[in-house]
Amino acid sequence: MGFLFLTHLAGTFSSTLSGKFNTFMAIPQRIMLGLCIMILGILLTWMASLFVILIGLALLCFGFFFSHAAVMNWVSMKADEAKGSASSLYLFIYYLGGSVCTYLLGYVWEWRVWSAIIITNLILCVIGPMIAVNMKRLDQNTSSASYSVRNPNLQNR
Repeated sequence: MGFLFLTHLAGTFSSTLSGKFNTFMAIPQRIMLGLCIMILGILLTWMASLFVILIGLALLCFGFFFSHAAVMNWVSMKADEAKGSASSLYLFIYYLGGSVCTYLLGYVWEWRVWSAIIITNLILCVIGPMIAVNMKRLDQNTSSASYSVRNPNLQNR
């Protein structure tokens, strides 16, 4: 059972990789890529093979931390002042949401067991790209000068 936590190593690798993708992929695109990887991982946990489930968990961690690193990058970039406070507020909401959702998933488990957990997580992962698209619109509608000055490769994305 303790070996399940080794799947988190994929997240350690992916958060670094997400930062390296900054040179050729916009933040909303990185978030959407991470969410797609998460969806693939979630779907793999529906399989009967323990090996496939472990691969699914590793992909889930990889995609989650890939997206999480991109969101942290976006928060830091959008905060002109008090970057530390903005990052702290994001992390507070991140942990609060994780705690509340974990609690609520206990009721989902009692209702329909694993299938309901998978479906609930898939629904949450579908909401993510909608938010990422709105982030891209926000970047285009607000002054994108700070975004493009820091990364001139992404001016037209």
